[in-house]
Amino acid sequence: MLTSGLLQLGFAAAIALALAARLGALLQYLFPVAAVLTAVLIERRSLTGYLSFVIWLWMLTPFVRRVADLQSGWHEPSLILLAPYGASAYPAAREAMVAVVRSIRVWPRLEGLGLFVMAGIGAGIGIPLGLLMAPPTAIVETLNWWVPIGLGAYIAINATDPDAVERAVARTLLYAGLVLGAYALYQFEFAPVWDTEWMNNVAMGSIGNAREFEVRVFSTSHSPGVLGFAMLPAIILWVARPRLRDFAAMAGATLALALSQSRAGWIALVVAALLVLRRVGARERRAVLACVLVAGVCVAPFLVPTEVSDVTASRFMTLLTPSEDTSAMSRAWGHLEMFEVIREHPLGLGMGVDDANLAQWIGPRDSMVVTTFVQFGIIGATIYLLATVVLLLRFFVYYREAVTGEALALACLGIGALCVALLGTYTAGPIGIYVWMSAGLATVRVRARRLAAADAHARSRPAPVVALRPAVSAGGLEQAATRGTT
Repeated sequence: MLTSGLLQLGFAAAIALALAARLGALLQYLFPVAAVLTAVLIERRSLTGYLSFVIWLWMLTPFVRRVADLQSGWHEPSLILLAPYGASAYPAAREAMVAVVRSIRVWPRLEGLGLFVMAGIGAGIGIPLGLLMAPPTAIVETLNWWVPIGLGAYIAINATDPDAVERAVARTLLYAGLVLGAYALYQFEFAPVWDTEWMNNVAMGSIGNAREFEVRVFSTSHSPGVLGFAMLPAIILWVARPRLRDFAAMAGATLALALSQSRAGWIALVVAALLVLRRVGARERRAVLACVLVAGVCVAPFLVPTEVSDVTASRFMTLLTPSEDTSAMSRAWGHLEMFEVIREHPLGLGMGVDDANLAQWIGPRDSMVVTTFVQFGIIGATIYLLATVVLLLRFFVYYREAVTGEALALACLGIGALCVALLGTYTAGPIGIYVWMSAGLATVRVRARRLAAADAHARSRPAPVVALRPAVSAGGLEQAATRGTT
């Protein structure tokens, strides 16, 4: 019987052989089908293997798309990009049907899912109007908002061994930091043709020029912002548990985060790292400090070339002088313009629909607050943002009660993401997958604590005193009956 690990390796080998054989045109259709079927087979065998497979899909699918497009021509929209959505949505949709059909049987596992339902309703309010105004865009954006929520709810229902799930997710994210970090450095120094062709086709001015040492690296992901956040788990996990065997992954992720120039990622890292250091012991703090110094020495040679140091230093300086940063000022003005859009469209513009004037200042991925109010309307945004407040509180409970380095790091990852909500939409799309995955694990932990507390309370209560009447013999009953008849 094939294990989940063998299925993952087989899928990766098959895709690599297809790309080597220049079968990019065939992969446009076969890749999403093969990815979903593989996810179904793995999920039946192992929850941890399934989550590992899904994480790799989200991180590597854009790279597969770029190589396949180079071989077969530019495709927009690309069916290849549907693979991680389908693989992530399948089990969540199945669990939703089970919950409806057999609600009584699964009800104990549904405790704590009100957060996910609230977020789904808030985002769902913008779907009907979006389908009327721009159906293709609304469908894609619905997947971006709903699929991460569904995956988090699926984990909350099925993760009966949260320790094993946290270890599997942490291990995958560490390996991903090593792989994506190494490729980010290669991308910056050599600018592979499949990446430069993609840059020319999407014409995204914020990712630099399609030349060596001028690329704002995005590695195998969709964009520098997605890459920057994808590198955070490897760094935070290492800070929570500094081990020599994970040093390469942390160093690669740190370098990739620097070259991505993702300022929101930098801020989220500082918040998460400080929270982790607040919980770990003095010994771990000394180990982190020593390894950071060593990491600085190791990473310094890569930052010495002027091509690298210039882009990182200039980007970092904008954090110290935000009033001179045109991008920051544009986002600030966009938040002010949002109120004008709300006044004219209180019900929102619809899922995936943007205001042309507002788009001159801020994009739909530049602020969760702006995106929710503009697309979901006042009602939908209020519900969704209240759900994120509840999510933040749950992350803090997860953080306060964490007993393992993995749980501590995942809790801080979620807190860091929500702390930069004004700088990006980090609860939707590829980044939202990591946030809601952590939310699912946090829900499992909180629910387990509540059940344990309720059980302990029940055991501590004194047993009720029951008054027992003395037993009466058969003879006594006969005598009583005789006396009653005389």
